[in-house]
Amino acid sequence: MGAADRLEDGFPHGTVDGYRGGCRDGNCPAPMACRDVYRRYSGDFGFRRLVDAGIPLEEILRRDEAERAGIEQRDKAAARAARKGDAAATSTKAPAAPRPPATPKPEKRPAAAIAPKPAPASTVEVDPLEQWQQERDAWRARRKELYAVLRAAERAIEEATAQRDRAQTAFDEFVAAGEPQKPEQPKRRQRQREEIEAGIRRLHAEGFSDAEAADELGITRPYAGIVRRDLQLPANVKRRTSSVPREPRAPRQVLGHGTNASYARGCRCDACKEAARAYHRDWMANRRQTTDGIPAEHHGTAYGYQLGCRSRKLCPSTPSCADASLAEERRRRREAGIPAAATRVPAEPVRLHVRALMAAGMTMDAIAAGADVHRSRIGDLIYGRSDPGRKGELAAEIEAEKATRILALEVTA
Repeated sequence: MGAADRLEDGFPHGTVDGYRGGCRDGNCPAPMACRDVYRRYSGDFGFRRLVDAGIPLEEILRRDEAERAGIEQRDKAAARAARKGDAAATSTKAPAAPRPPATPKPEKRPAAAIAPKPAPASTVEVDPLEQWQQERDAWRARRKELYAVLRAAERAIEEATAQRDRAQTAFDEFVAAGEPQKPEQPKRRQRQREEIEAGIRRLHAEGFSDAEAADELGITRPYAGIVRRDLQLPANVKRRTSSVPREPRAPRQVLGHGTNASYARGCRCDACKEAARAYHRDWMANRRQTTDGIPAEHHGTAYGYQLGCRSRKLCPSTPSCADASLAEERRRRREAGIPAAATRVPAEPVRLHVRALMAAGMTMDAIAAGADVHRSRIGDLIYGRSDPGRKGELAAEIEAEKATRILALEVTA
């Protein structure tokens, strides 16, 4: 039995059958929950006899209330009698003192009719049956709302279950139909595969490794390993190309004094210096010959720079090949969307202006905020770079836009 069925009007709430039907929580709308009725029915013989006799639960509860009220009255009467008996036992037997003469009471005036005061709210007795009927009506209204929500949830669950069953049925039909057959490979690819497999078998029998077999057959090394594994062949270790032992390498000959190599190692004797000068003269002569060997029509172009004309002084054209190559590189970057570097100006006037502002009382933070420049740029401008390789080196140039904003600052209070 579902939760929605327990919300119907015909469900036997407040009975043993209601407990057996699934109403086992504290939300039962009966004056006594089904679980409490079942517990009392199982352990109270008098309650079971009344229930089996067909007496309604409301009548049983009313009898229980009357019985509790009678027991309470009986206990109060017994307590009063006990108090009177204790007072009589403790009283002394001395003669009673004479009573004073009674004074005449004043005549009572007829009192006006006074309306009785309403009883406090806490002392007003409420009929349990009427209170239960009110709670039952409120529960029935709430139950209708919950019943509608549960019905909608059950319909959604049924729809989802049906959709799942349809998907499972379609999947079972797909599996039963079998995997679709792959199209046959073209004969050319099949023939190539057979040739590669035959080559792998042959080279593997000769002791070639996967890398050597791939180089021999002109295929990639991973593909050679895949084919070998498909053929279920064990991997061969890398074989030696020659069984002849290698000859030991001749020791390196170190040139002595009087050579450019000795000068490069740090020797500064007269012979080594003269050898270094001769080496430099030969190198420059060779470079001039290389520059002179370039055709004249290629000088002053980026192609001339690629041919070897790298010196601005030795290039016979104006602009030189190096300048032409630089201009071509700039043009290529502009066409690729790379913006040009910002225009730069000498940094010394800006540095002097910043020092004047600081001498007048402005801080580095105030200068950076007023010129919209990062504080570290102001520090590099005044104190030099902070990286280890160029620590303390003052900037020679600064971006023109930043310089304009810094020079526009004036001393403020």
